[in-house]
Amino acid sequence: MEMQDTDSKLDRFLKKEKSYLEDLKEVDLKKNWVRFQQTEKVRSPKAVDYLFRPKYRFLFRAAAAAILLLVVVSGLYITTYLPTDHMVQACAEPGHTDFLLSDGTAISLNVGAVLNYPEKLKHRVREVSLSGEAFFEVKRADKSPFYVYVGEMIVQVAGTSFNIREDVSGSIEVSVIEGKVLFYPSGMEDEAIRLSAGQRSVYRADQQELEIEETASENFLFWKTGTLIYEDTPLQKVFVELELYFKRKIVMEDPEILKNRWYSTHQGQTLYEIIDELCLYFDLEWIERNDTILVQK
Repeated sequence: MEMQDTDSKLDRFLKKEKSYLEDLKEVDLKKNWVRFQQTEKVRSPKAVDYLFRPKYRFLFRAAAAAILLLVVVSGLYITTYLPTDHMVQACAEPGHTDFLLSDGTAISLNVGAVLNYPEKLKHRVREVSLSGEAFFEVKRADKSPFYVYVGEMIVQVAGTSFNIREDVSGSIEVSVIEGKVLFYPSGMEDEAIRLSAGQRSVYRADQQELEIEETASENFLFWKTGTLIYEDTPLQKVFVELELYFKRKIVMEDPEILKNRWYSTHQGQTLYEIIDELCLYFDLEWIERNDTILVQK
């Protein structure tokens, strides 16, 4: 009896399986696939719209803002901390050459001077190197110190105006017009001297010494301004300055003449015009021998 029940269950199972297989044969797979594709095309706009609902638009905007912030921060990092590869060299033409750095700092180069500087100064530290003489009007930036490397020395400022002159012997003179300046040998910032407006310092390369003194006038800027002002100035100092500024040797036949004092202002005059005026006032005369001007009674 149990055997008959088992056979009956098996027959029923086989009949159902046979019926299922027959139904599969009647399924049109190609037609159903086409229908599925059409259904997805209808639904796809809804899916896109779903992604750009308000709460999802906020996420996309946040992601875009984060990417933009990353780009800006990366740019600032590169500008501030990484060195600038593109260096520029400026050389003074006859007379003097004026130009601006990327931060707004104004520089005048005297004849023969050479300045090396990055095309775009870094924001954290501004650095240039100089050979010769130049006048600087540094754009103030308290958090961005300005360094001038000249010979063995460094001039450091935040924002001020000053003149640097390096002569052929390697001696360096820094004269301050406005603000304050630090002046020290390379690698020895702890020994820096502080100069204020109206002061100058001379570093003598042969003695490796720094001296500080007051500047009586701004005649050292004659190469830039073309102006010389003398107020109760001994002739000895007058002739020393004229030799320096005009690159001509001046000899006094009688040393007693050098004790006289001179009051005058000269704007754009030649050496010969200044000597003529001086000789007329003190009843002197001058003659020129080779490259030397001899002044005598």
